[in-house]
Amino acid sequence: MSVVSNSDGTVRQQMIDLDLARYFEGVFDSRELGFEKPDPRIFHAVIEARKLHPDECLYVGDVMMIDVVGANAAGIAGVHLDPFGLYAGWPGIHFANLDALADALIDESFDHRAPDFFPFAPRSAFSSE
Repeated sequence: MSVVSNSDGTVRQQMIDLDLARYFEGVFDSRELGFEKPDPRIFHAVIEARKLHPDECLYVGDVMMIDVVGANAAGIAGVHLDPFGLYAGWPGIHFANLDALADALIDESFDHRAPDFFPFAPRSAFSSE
């Protein structure tokens, strides 16, 4: 797991100060990388640094139009944390909280490559064209 944040260069130290950094394999700050979400270059920089492929990733974000849009633009599946259910009618995958996401991840039917995880992907991404 990694943190990808639009921040001012302080998110890594904040994670250390809160004793949360040890739970993550990487902390990536937009100020340090030179790109902000939803720019797909920030996601590409992270997956390159982590030596991953977009198919191996699932991005979890709390701002639909920044996090999921950016992840999808980079070819990464995205889910949205929506604790108030404000996006219930919107396409995509939404979870009320991290516990609900964890339960879904444990479920063997969870397939982060399914089209529902890419509501903002170009149409050609899932067509036979």
